[in-house]
Amino acid sequence: MREIIERYLRDHNINYSISDKGYIITFKYNRLRFCLTTDPQDPHFIRLLLPQIANIPSTPESSFSEKINEYNKKYKCVKIITEGNSIWLSIEHYFYSKEKENVVVLFERLINILEFARKDIREDLKNTKEKHIK
Repeated sequence: MREIIERYLRDHNINYSISDKGYIITFKYNRLRFCLTTDPQDPHFIRLLLPQIANIPSTPESSFSEKINEYNKKYKCVKIITEGNSIWLSIEHYFYSKEKENVVVLFERLINILEFARKDIREDLKNTKEKHIK
């Protein structure tokens, strides 16, 4: 699976790097930095991450936890996770097709879903922050 995605990135002139162990591919697409992780024990599985989309707002922790739950319900396959003080987005998927066309269509769809969720969440956080400031 990883090989097909690497070929896609090369064919679209997208610069990428591979971690020294070969399990993480980092690339920029539409000015956003993505990380793709694979599992050598499970060659059909990928995790696509969009790291550090925003900082965790300075609201009560329970309020932000509720917000994350709302987002997780809204975006069916996107996981909203926190790492330190940042919000990350993740999609995990299994690819069973070895046909390049099928993989490419689904890979592009996963990227689009993360981009949409990022835009929506950042806008929502901005609007929430503005409401608290007024």
